[in-house]
Amino acid sequence: MTHGGVRLGPDGLPILPGDEGADMLNRDASKDGRQRNAIDPSGIVYEAVKGNRVENATATIYKLNEETGEWEIWNAADYEQQNPLLTNSEGAYAWLTDEGKFRVTISKEGYETQTSEEFDIPPEKLDLNFSFVDNTTHPALTVTAEEDGTYTLKFSKFMQPETVSTDTIAIDGLTDVQITPVYLDEGDAYADTFTVSGTQCKKDIAFAVSAEALSYSGVSAEADTVTIVNDVVLGDVNGDGTADVRDVTAMQRCLADAQELSFLQMLAADTNQDGTFDINDATCLQSVLAEYVTDSPVGLPL
Repeated sequence: MTHGGVRLGPDGLPILPGDEGADMLNRDASKDGRQRNAIDPSGIVYEAVKGNRVENATATIYKLNEETGEWEIWNAADYEQQNPLLTNSEGAYAWLTDEGKFRVTISKEGYETQTSEEFDIPPEKLDLNFSFVDNTTHPALTVTAEEDGTYTLKFSKFMQPETVSTDTIAIDGLTDVQITPVYLDEGDAYADTFTVSGTQCKKDIAFAVSAEALSYSGVSAEADTVTIVNDVVLGDVNGDGTADVRDVTAMQRCLADAQELSFLQMLAADTNQDGTFDINDATCLQSVLAEYVTDSPVGLPL
């Protein structure tokens, strides 16, 4: 078999001779009018779900020496390629090999090394995928407040969705809580992202995750409490950081039932700090702005 020069792309994967734009993992060589001068095993490496690709895993291909019966690292240099190579940002690896019997080994720190079954080339082997499993890392939680009033829970590992609920995550500061998994792809069994909605009843929201929340591989989450601290300035009803006449207008619109205020806005609107929001708070803010009152905490963080 004649082998032309096989060049490597920016991600280290081979580019077909004479076709700079060839896609190693999605091409149909039978349609391009060229005679194949090499055959490729290829695939992806992922963790938990196929969309969660593993970058920089080491892929090594071995060829069976028919004379000795020994498995030897395939001499990719003879074909102007690399072996081993690292998976790219899409978790993909590929080679253009000669004919023979091969197997592929995938490894990366933190995961158990995996070796494929042996296979013959030809025929092409274009779907040699590996699913990595992490049995040691305890998932860590981060929480982000969204502009629509919801919160996003993000775990460092994909989780068993049924174990991420109000039974395993205690949320202080919200009532009527709902936790909804956000799947990376339709049909996935695991998720690393969850949306939390509810009615806010405290200024700051605390999310306490217990060890009963489990990763896809059954490892307990890292028990921790993440608190979202909401900045509230007394009198700053519109949330622009300053108490001014525009906040008086927002208060008046609310009192006239023309505008609804959120929980945090109601905290800011209680300018006389008597625990309720009414016309007296609008008057208090106007008095401070007119400098009739000079010793009020209006304009200061709560």
